[in-house]
Amino acid sequence: MSELELELYSDNNTGQALLDVVFRHLDLLETAYFGLRYVDQDNQAHWLDAGKRLRRQLRGSDPHTFYFGVKFYAADPCKLLEEITRYQLFLQLKQDVLRGRLPVSFDLAAELAAYVLQCKYQLFLQLKQDVLRGRLPVSLDFAAELAAYVLQCKYHLFLQLRQDVLRGRLPVTLDFAAELAAYVLQCKYQLFLQLRQDVLRGRLPVSLDLAAELAAYVLQCKYQLFLQLRQDVLRGRLPVSLDLAAKLAAYVLQCKYQLFLQLRQDVLRGRLPVSLDLAAKLAAYVLQCKYQLFLQLRQDVLRGRLPVSLDLAAKLAAYVLQCKYQLFLQLRQDVLRGRLPVSLDLVAYVLQYV
Repeated sequence: MSELELELYSDNNTGQALLDVVFRHLDLLETAYFGLRYVDQDNQAHWLDAGKRLRRQLRGSDPHTFYFGVKFYAADPCKLLEEITRYQLFLQLKQDVLRGRLPVSFDLAAELAAYVLQCKYQLFLQLKQDVLRGRLPVSLDFAAELAAYVLQCKYHLFLQLRQDVLRGRLPVTLDFAAELAAYVLQCKYQLFLQLRQDVLRGRLPVSLDLAAELAAYVLQCKYQLFLQLRQDVLRGRLPVSLDLAAKLAAYVLQCKYQLFLQLRQDVLRGRLPVSLDLAAKLAAYVLQCKYQLFLQLRQDVLRGRLPVSLDLAAKLAAYVLQCKYQLFLQLRQDVLRGRLPVSLDLVAYVLQYV
């Protein structure tokens, strides 16, 4: 700031003195294309004249505000030697387009934006490669910040593209939309697998409560996805063959059964405390489900929808009789020991039936 003040308030210095200070600060060598603008006391904009004294050009009270910008555009930008010169020209063009001083069509604006993204992406790839190969040493904390920033940028780009597609600003075919949706799901699933592995191996420490919340969230997401797929199959939006439908149904039953076994084990071992009433309701529900399944299988066998051999039919019949007898013995024991109170009339009826 002292150098600027010295140049500005010296009576013999011209506008070139101030320009030299700015050019040195910006490390510009190809200076012929740039200049400084200022607004006078009559609110008129002027370019700073390099050959005139500063005191003659700047009238009114201090301080004076200068605006750095492109004064002349190169006839062929490819002939510019310095990267910093091309970058300053790019910044000026970008500002002029965004503020409407340089009108462009929608197609041209989209093409320019694509070029900008491509350049930034190439620069990012180069920096990433330099960091990974050790040519650009960075600390662990800084590397983590860069990784987080990259993920944030990708996520914001994804949100913008998603919004453009959903609102019709970016028209895509149905097949391409399906591919994008599948890619998004694949990315989310890969991220989930990575986080899950980090948590399980202790690289990402979480509290017990947070782990429980994450597990519950994962189950909820899987269940919502299952409901959506089930609805699409049942309504014909997702056509599947009969064999695949049978496999899916079997898989769903297997998953439910595994979940039931896990919950049952947690309740029996005390890891999942439940009240006596709830335990009784759960047991009744399980029996009801088993009984409904038995009725369905029995009906399928009797009507020939589920063909079985004579030996298997005999085994099933024997198993059913055995189950009924075991249930009878349990109920009899509960009645005799008073765990299941019944009236005298019901006892007489049961004895008669036995």
